Amino acid sequence: MKSHHHVLAVFFVALLSVSFVGVFSKPAVAQTPLVVTSQSGASATASNSLALVLPSGQPQDASVSPGTDVPLVAFGIKNNSTTAATVSSITLHKSGTAPNALFSNVGLVDTTANYLAAEVSGATILNTTQDVTLTFPVPLHLAPGDAHTFVVWGNIVASAPTTAQGNTFSFALNAVAGAPAVAGTFPVTGATYVLVAATTAPPAPVCYMSVTPSSIFVGDSVTIRWTSRNATAANISSIGNVAPSGSLNTLPSSARVTVFQGTFTGPGGTAHCSASVTVNAAGSGPGGTGIGGGTGIGGGTGIG
Repeated sequence: MKSHHHVLAVFFVALLSVSFVGVFSKPAVAQTPLVVTSQSGASATASNSLALVLPSGQPQDASVSPGTDVPLVAFGIKNNSTTAATVSSITLHKSGTAPNALFSNVGLVDTTANYLAAEVSGATILNTTQDVTLTFPVPLHLAPGDAHTFVVWGNIVASAPTTAQGNTFSFALNAVAGAPAVAGTFPVTGATYVLVAATTAPPAPVCYMSVTPSSIFVGDSVTIRWTSRNATAANISSIGNVAPSGSLNTLPSSARVTVFQGTFTGPGGTAHCSASVTVNAAGSGPGGTGIGGGTGIGGGTGIG
């Protein structure tokens, strides 16, 4: 198998003046593993449009403690048009009994490029309708055929009062603002969390993986992308040892469903993620496009 690292041009990281890890990672606090549960979702295939593409699963319902970073909802956007397109913002809706002050930040991470795309902070993030809009500092540009995968993360304040225990919250993706318009079925519902007492366990690793495209012919290459937190080492099957977050191109060797298994380890335990691609024999059918299914299964001392 041949592989090489694919260097992604992150054209406005400098404008953000914050790093992917710097915003969401907090020292000495627990972090919920990204555990996904099956969710059947369809991607829009209309031509000349931006399409909402759902991954193979969403973060799983779980209990969380104060000072925790949690994945809220995952989704993808693909440019099906023949011209360049842009995405400018997304709108989320919060449900549950947890007060807005429970969140220190809500941010959108572009796992395709591994950087923070947009963020709002503090108890003022939500209006009276419990909606929050995350706006890109610079609109995200997608060339024809390009696809990006996103995960919305929330930071739970470490100083949450004990009276907040038992409160629940969830976020749903209600809309994506783009040009042309985004086609797809909204809302996209994420995990429901219950706030519990704080834990002193080391922060558990969190991971997420995707493969694009999700279906190819023998001889075509794919791009594997992965992102993690609280991991100091990582290994992907058929690839070997890799950095805790990154991407690379690889060439599956035979006509079959190839599953890339990721293992991410850190002081708080181990997290497992996987992503797959269908490799078709020449002439057996059309190659697919879009966002490959990515899953994350938390392990170690975290919730799994």
